[in-house]
Amino acid sequence: MPPAFIDWISFTSLRQPPCDRPASELGKLVARFVQISAFVRRHVLSENNPKTSYILRQLARLDQDLRAWESSVAAEAEWLFKRVRDYSLPRQAVFDGEYHVYNDLWTARLWNHYRWARVLTNQLMLDFVNRYPLASLPILSVAQQSDCYETIRRIARDTLVSVPSHWRHPLLPQEHPIPVEKAGTAGSGAAGIPPVLFQVKVAACAPGVPLEYWEWAVDFVQCVWGDMGMMHALSMMETLTAHRDAIENSNPDNFLAHHREYGGIYRPL
Repeated sequence: MPPAFIDWISFTSLRQPPCDRPASELGKLVARFVQISAFVRRHVLSENNPKTSYILRQLARLDQDLRAWESSVAAEAEWLFKRVRDYSLPRQAVFDGEYHVYNDLWTARLWNHYRWARVLTNQLMLDFVNRYPLASLPILSVAQQSDCYETIRRIARDTLVSVPSHWRHPLLPQEHPIPVEKAGTAGSGAAGIPPVLFQVKVAACAPGVPLEYWEWAVDFVQCVWGDMGMMHALSMMETLTAHRDAIENSNPDNFLAHHREYGGIYRPL
């Protein structure tokens, strides 16, 4: 990330009202993940390379800061969202009979940016454990690794549950009051769907999530493609299929194993 980007976020945050500052803070956290991920892709790391331990410590610190961000906004009225359960709604439209109600679309989208960044941060930490166990264990204990899986499952589920706030499934009754594209400054319409497709893909392909996450994501992306004819949805469908094929080709049983515990495959996004 260019330094000017971080400087711009820091400058604008000074002029924001307090209720909007979490958005700027989240922007800086996401930028940190992007920088770390880019470094990992461009450098050769190993067990004996001191950079390996340094990057893992940076990831662990980033995860702590993301956790703190979630805790800090949980008490802010503008950032609160309501969880609603309704098992009468079609499963294809509402994951696990639950959906969220946000104050506005802008807030809903920022929550999902937090979610994909947190999932990928934990996924990358687990990848380090898998690739460099000797260098990783002093930094990330077995208990902390289990916490990574729990964090991924929880936040990936919230990503799928949030979908009705961003896109109304054709099977969802028109009279049902799930707010979609509620008033806000985040834009509306088809332009907001590609980020949701990416976020759903991150949740569905994350290590250790139940297989039903991937299956529901495939149905969702197929429906977006069929309903809107959006080429980006077709591209995401190919990515989801490639995720399954890459794991199955290494071992026919690995796809199911990947969705129970980490299968050791990480492809930077």
